[in-house]
Amino acid sequence: GVALFLLLILVSLLLVRKQSGENERQKEALYRETVLGAILKLHLGRLNQEGMATGDPGSILQTEFLELLDPYMNGDGAAINSIDDAVQDLREAAAIFPERPDAYYHLARGLVLSGREGEALKMLDPASLLSPQSSPVRVLRAWLLEASNGREMNAGEMPTLQAGASGAGATGNGGA
Repeated sequence: GVALFLLLILVSLLLVRKQSGENERQKEALYRETVLGAILKLHLGRLNQEGMATGDPGSILQTEFLELLDPYMNGDGAAINSIDDAVQDLREAAAIFPERPDAYYHLARGLVLSGREGEALKMLDPASLLSPQSSPVRVLRAWLLEASNGREMNAGEMPTLQAGASGAGATGNGGA
């Protein structure tokens, strides 16, 4: 009787552990997909802003891969609210894995592109705490601080270092 009871407890614990590992893998996949999709939206939004500045929003996005980008585009070839969507997606990603710096870093980039530099600077705080040696985070923070000290800057001048520059991938466990 006791051996059977202990065996049932052991099997139950193993099943719970297996389910927990599967949930963690699903959470990781959702995080990765959310961050990578948001990074694409940020790039599309930035390209769209550059196109708007030149007066030709569609021409900058003419590429043989345009059909792959179709879910993010409107009929005119311009990104549909991609920066705002990316900011929202990155807020959600930061809620999924608050211990990862990359969502905060890319969220700060999106906020800069949205003209919210002060909010962007605050969003770099958790990224800096989680990954103090991250070059992209430090460069973006320095750029924002310089901008907040009166130097006129626009989002087109924003540093373009990618999250992987400090050793971790765009959605890796390491620095942003």
